This record gives sequence, structure tokens and C-alpha cells, in this order.
Amino acid sequence: MEKLHKLRLTALYNIEVGQLLKRNLEDLATAGINTSTDPLVQKYIDQLTADSAQMDLVLLQVRAQQETEQLEALDIKRDTSVRVLRMQLNIYKNSDIPAQVAAYNVLKLPFNTYKNIEKLNFEAENNAIDNFVSELAKPTYTAAIATLNLGGLITRMSTDNAAFKTLFSTRSTAVAGKPTYDAKAIRKTAVTNYDAFANYILSLTNATKNLPTHAYYLSIFNIIDTSRKYFSDVLARREGTTKTATE
Repeated sequence: MEKLHKLRLTALYNIEVGQLLKRNLEDLATAGINTSTDPLVQKYIDQLTADSAQMDLVLLQVRAQQETEQLEALDIKRDTSVRVLRMQLNIYKNSDIPAQVAAYNVLKLPFNTYKNIEKLNFEAENNAIDNFVSELAKPTYTAAIATLNLGGLITRMSTDNAAFKTLFSTRSTAVAGKPTYDAKAIRKTAVTNYDAFANYILSLTNATKNLPTHAYYLSIFNIIDTSRKYFSDVLARREGTTKTATE
């Protein structure tokens, strides 16, 4: 009598649940098994396919949320660079060194032009900082920047803005403007359907042992069981590593 390899589905990460579903679906397709031979098997496959798509949306949503948090952190960093540069310039406003006061007066115009750019929305600030850096790169301001030693801070502002723009331009947009997905509910449905599928195949594999259809169900069972063993081993390695680290 066949038995399914033990697998604690509750211990799998969401991404692993999604991988488990995909692996079963892909291995069935690779093996060329005609799942429509049994209407109930086909029904389970259709459910797993739909669940797999939902899990993908959950993962995309998580990724988008993570990227949003990273964007906010990078935005704070570049805003700080802008403020530090402005504060550094203002130090020389009341300097008792004429050359520094003169340099301050030269730079006051472009700094006033780009005042409060850190309060703009993401895209507007991207362009504003780029334009500010380009303006300060003009020969008119070269001597003044050197006198007040602001070159490093201008480079820092430009670098921080470039880092923000890189993530901003490549961020995940697949779920932008879409409904929020309930990860817990979607995972629960996926796991429930997977369990029902696995147990159905197990039952039919054992029930048809002396029948011509046994080979059909056994081939599907082997695919299910192989993937269960793989993810069971993943959990064992993870828990072994965690235990060793704790000790």
C-alpha cells in the first residue's frame, strides 16, 4: 500500500507553497500525463492552476510592498542629502571671510530656485534634483563650490538620487492599482485543494492496485510524492540549520 511522504505544509513559506503547486503542474505536463482521463483529476488540476496564479499575485504584492518600503527609505536618504547640502551652504551666510560670503551669494540663486525640492512627489523630485545638479555643474558656480567645499555633498545628493531612480524605474507594477490580495485566505485555499488532490490520488492508487488503471494513478502519485519529499527535505535542512544556530 502506497503512503504519501509526510510534509508539514504549514511550515512552508508562501513562496514554497507556490513552488510546490508549480512543480506538480509542471512535472505532470513534462511527463505527458493526460489528466483529463479522470474528470476529477482534471478538476483538481484546474483548481491547482488557479491557486498557483493566485499565489503568484500574492508574491507580487509582497514584492511590491517591499519595494515601496525600500523606495521610501531611499527617498528619505536623498532628502537628507538635499537638506545637508543646503544647511552647509547656509553656514557661510554670516561668515567673516569675504571670499566665503561672496561664494554664498553666487550660489544663493540656484539654491533658491530649487528650494524645497525634497517635498515634491517622487517623479518631480527625480527631475528637480537632476536639474539642480546640472545647474550647479555650470562653470558659473565652479569656483564658488570649490571655495565652500560643497563638491562632495553635491555628488552625494546626485548619487542618492540615482539610487532612488534605479529602483523607481524597475519596481514591480504588476499589481499596481489592483485589489489587495488576502495572502492567508489564498494560501489556505491552495493548501486545502492540494491536500484534497494528493489524498484523492493516494486513494485511487491503492484502490486500483490490481486494475489496469493502477499505472495511471501511480504515475501521478509518484510525481506528487517526489515533490513532497523534496520540500520535506527543505524543511529538514532549514530546521537543522536553525537548531544548530540556536545551540
